[in-house]
Amino acid sequence: MWPALSARQGLMRQACNRELAHMTHSLTSRTMVQVRLALKSDCGCSRTLSALERDARSSGLTGAEIDAALEKRSFEVRTNAAIAYACALQSGNQRVVDEA
Repeated sequence: MWPALSARQGLMRQACNRELAHMTHSLTSRTMVQVRLALKSDCGCSRTLSALERDARSSGLTGAEIDAALEKRSFEVRTNAAIAYACALQSGNQRVVDEA
């Protein structure tokens, strides 16, 4: 459950969701599962993380790639950029988004 959001935070979350939806059209399933792992890496839910790790393995990711995604990074330049941008959007901090 998300905590109560201010109007600005709500708008940022909507923009994040739209941007991520746009990103899915041009990113591979391997990249998307790495982005999902990075975004959920600190959720604290073992069930969620286990399901994401299963998805990652079925997408062909190695253990090292999964570990990197959980640390919000990737060995691939484009995937690393996608992760950085998605995490910046998730933060809701416009300065961080601009820097990503």
